[in-house]
Amino acid sequence: VVYQEVGAETAIVIRDANGVEIARSTALPFPRFAFGAAWSPSGQRLVLSGRNSQCPTGIIVLTTTYQIPERAPSPNPGVCDPTWSPDGNYIAYTGVQGSGAASDGRFDVYVANAAGTGTRNLTSRLSGQARLLGWIGGR
Repeated sequence: VVYQEVGAETAIVIRDANGVEIARSTALPFPRFAFGAAWSPSGQRLVLSGRNSQCPTGIIVLTTTYQIPERAPSPNPGVCDPTWSPDGNYIAYTGVQGSGAASDGRFDVYVANAAGTGTRNLTSRLSGQARLLGWIGGR
């Protein structure tokens, strides 16, 4: 189980089915009520993200060792609402390129491989906002 614990400090916590804590991090800058995560179909990978249009970090993919990074990757693009392809080989997500004054605030749909690398913007040529609905077929 992965969840955001909010108290004196905000932490991302991973526990096993018996409630034993596997990993914890207070270093990731997810705002309250803006943390999201998605398990791969095999349960071997976990992607951490923002949600509700708050995407403060770049893509973070954990393997079964659940090593949470001490510092979040650059948010270019920031990752929100990820979903795994049915075969577990890809991650699709919405994200906004840039931050602060360098960002136009427009969300695009991106896809990355299962390790979170090789990111491609699928909707950069479209005007207006793009919204990720899900996958079709096996890929």
